Amino acid sequence: MNVQILKDGNQLQKDITAIREARIKNQIKNSEKIKFTLDHSLRKIFISRPERLRLLEKQTNTEFNEEHVLPKKGLLKSLDNEILVFSSGNKFYLFHHKEFDSSKQKDDLIKEIDYYKGFLQTINLKLNNERFVKNARPEVVALEQKKKADTETKIKALEESLASMT
Repeated sequence: MNVQILKDGNQLQKDITAIREARIKNQIKNSEKIKFTLDHSLRKIFISRPERLRLLEKQTNTEFNEEHVLPKKGLLKSLDNEILVFSSGNKFYLFHHKEFDSSKQKDDLIKEIDYYKGFLQTINLKLNNERFVKNARPEVVALEQKKKADTETKIKALEESLASMT
């Protein structure tokens, strides 16, 4: 069994869930087809695997949009009808004809950043506890370190998105 296929499938499942949750949160009906684009690094993965892209589109009733090309580096200027979706380090930009309340999106981003900063503090408390590190199995400590790295990445991405909205 190929471990990479399992990892890819797990990530695709997370991506689909994140996009569906964003649709619900922004009151976009599942029957409405919406367009999306990807971060530059993620774009390479999906373009090189068209079957993965087609499955994502089918499961989320979305359409990949080549028109919205994102820069390799730097921040994308936020559009009024853009929804930013995070999924385990992956960043998707959904576009809808309905304009969204950007102040509500900013508030949501701030709340999400605060949540992840609190979560990061909890992880740091565990990892800074010598007794925990000494007595825990190496796999458990490694998992906590991975959680820490993932959380820091998510916080950074959320802060970049917040900065792009101002």
